Amino acid sequence: MAENTSSTSSLPITPPTPTPPSPPTILQTTQIHHLISVKLDTKNYLLWLTQFKPLLKGYDLQGYVDGTLPCPPRHLSLTDSTINPAYLQWHKQDQ
Repeated sequence: MAENTSSTSSLPITPPTPTPPSPPTILQTTQIHHLISVKLDTKNYLLWLTQFKPLLKGYDLQGYVDGTLPCPPRHLSLTDSTINPAYLQWHKQDQ
């Protein structure tokens, strides 16, 4: 009976490189009224909230509202006057 021999090459296995998270989509405030069919008034808060909360979560904006995404420092260091790019992005998104 013939003997089966298998040969495996010793190629290095490289783990997949993690993909960095994409920056949140910047939602223009002028677009929000097109996405919510109910205009908030004194009598319809719960109905409005059921439409608005998923919008905040879907566009990764919840942290700006509930405070879990704090504003980064304005400058990269205390001794350097260079503006922190993360601060600029946060401030632009928070508008």
